[in-house]
Amino acid sequence: MASICPGTSHQIVLDLDEAAPAHFNLEPAGYVLHRWDPEQGLVSHNAVFGDYEGPYPFYDEGGLID
Repeated sequence: MASICPGTSHQIVLDLDEAAPAHFNLEPAGYVLHRWDPEQGLVSHNAVFGDYEGPYPFYDEGGLID
């Protein structure tokens, strides 16, 4: 298995044009957490650092919120 995680600072812009200049942007820093579970195997979670609105529920007392 190979995995590339998000950076903990700036993000490098993906541009596959060989003539493209090198750029970065200020997307939120992130991380990947890997957890080994003997029954499920490898489980990976992706998340970003920062304070954002939410969390918001998917369900209320009436069921799924559409």
